[in-house]
Amino acid sequence: MILITAALKAELLPLIEYYKAKPRGNWADGRLFVSEKIHLLRTGVGMDKARHTLSAYLEKYEPEKIINTGTAGALNPRFTIGLMTEPEIIYNEKKQIIKPHPLYEDQYLLKQSKLLSVTAPVINQEQKNKLLKDFDADMVDMEAFAIAYLAGQRNIKFHCVKIISDFANDQTADDFKNNYKIIIEKLSGYLIKYLEASR
Repeated sequence: MILITAALKAELLPLIEYYKAKPRGNWADGRLFVSEKIHLLRTGVGMDKARHTLSAYLEKYEPEKIINTGTAGALNPRFTIGLMTEPEIIYNEKKQIIKPHPLYEDQYLLKQSKLLSVTAPVINQEQKNKLLKDFDADMVDMEAFAIAYLAGQRNIKFHCVKIISDFANDQTADDFKNNYKIIIEKLSGYLIKYLEASR
């Protein structure tokens, strides 16, 4: 069984609807939706919530793989809204590094990237400039490192597919609000194609 995680229900909603996944209750800071083929776990925003929610889930279930998905903010000026990418490395602000597996065996079909998981939202240019100076990252999120770390502890294959929703600056909230429906449909379509091919 495959587990797909995202911070927000909105990031999972097209998959919930496509697979007619049913709610299976609250899990720590999140909520689980299940279908015959996949489990979909809303973790909540931030590494602490992601860690608590996934830990609670893993006490009961043993997925064969975990796919972390959802949106990310661009640090790399060449990354544009709507770009789908697979991180080749994920790291945290302590510069601990985890290397996900490609979604498709031994090959990246999407643009490769470096993903930094941060502990606080990046909502202004000053924060963004500091991250650009201190870290060699293409984009930021707030959950992937925690999920990847737990997957590694349990020897569960971990994958990550993100889509750029904003530019990690003072327009972040507006960019996300204006773009998320279109980009989440695009991202979900890609994941559905992968899941159907792997039946």
